[in-house]
Amino acid sequence: MSAAPVIYSPCCRRPLDLSQAGEAFCFACHTKYTLVEFPALRATRVVTHARAADTAANDATCFFHAQNQAAAICQSCGRFLCPVCAINYGGRTLCPACIAAGKTTPAQTAPSQWNPDGIALLLATVPILIWPFTLITAPAALIVLALNWKKQMHTPVRRVRWQRWVAGALALIQVALWTLLFVHLFSR
Repeated sequence: MSAAPVIYSPCCRRPLDLSQAGEAFCFACHTKYTLVEFPALRATRVVTHARAADTAANDATCFFHAQNQAAAICQSCGRFLCPVCAINYGGRTLCPACIAAGKTTPAQTAPSQWNPDGIALLLATVPILIWPFTLITAPAALIVLALNWKKQMHTPVRRVRWQRWVAGALALIQVALWTLLFVHLFSR
């Protein structure tokens, strides 16, 4: 059984009272904190032991521990890793050196974010190459813009205003051209 976790006050660096769930109180500086616990805070740690490599059988060995048999390969640099060194990071198996070097990108570790302005711009521009698709994608671009026009997006994706205006203008031009085409064809 593992010992209870100890969390320290950011103000005075003294241990906090964690008796109430969701709240912590520091008796030294009399400050009340809201505590958001991650599951790993109270989880028991699993210790992984590596199997010794049989050098006579020419097994692959860990890059960092030559005496351990390799159990995985780093998906960033390709090094052989033992179970001690193989780290599951963002759904990928990485070695400690790649994580320390920052060879992971936010797109690999963070949940995907979408930019409605960029999607509307794609809906308005890409189908121009195959122009009949604009009959469907131009109104779709206008709908995406209308639904997200005033929304404040709190995402790491930087909002670019020019995409919104270009997408709207292209979609309106495409809808106008389709309207003129249908009026011309059916007015005869």
